[in-house]
Amino acid sequence: MMQSSYTLRLAESEDEAFLEKLYATSRDFDMVHAPWTDAQKRAFLDSQGKLQREHYRKAFPNALQHIICVDNTPVGRLYVDRTETEIHLMDLCLLPDFRSRSIGQSVVTSLIKESEKTGVRIWCTVSLLNQGSQRFFARNGFTVIRENGPNIEFERIP
Repeated sequence: MMQSSYTLRLAESEDEAFLEKLYATSRDFDMVHAPWTDAQKRAFLDSQGKLQREHYRKAFPNALQHIICVDNTPVGRLYVDRTETEIHLMDLCLLPDFRSRSIGQSVVTSLIKESEKTGVRIWCTVSLLNQGSQRFFARNGFTVIRENGPNIEFERIP
């Protein structure tokens, strides 16, 4: 069943536990072959998730950090940094049970409409390992602008 109805709200300190869980689900593929116990993997993912959120807050102090909700239940995150010349889609992540329900598509379509209205480009970074996201952004009119280490940068010009 396709589902695209969602709401956004600003992330709050009470969302930390949810964000840790969400981050861990986004890194499952990295942990499959790690020679650690489940407890070691969880501790590693918790620390990495916290470091990522701290980095985003420091590197992009004006970015909006949203929680994506379905029926008032947190199901994902959307971090966006806007300037006069661009929309930087920093992070879009959904819990596994809410992927492939067109929520991500609806979120990106909304940003594309904003880009078209304001005349500014959208750009994002995707892991080289995440071929699903690469195909998703290509389908939505984004083009590769460069490989940057383990990542690919995409942009969409209005």
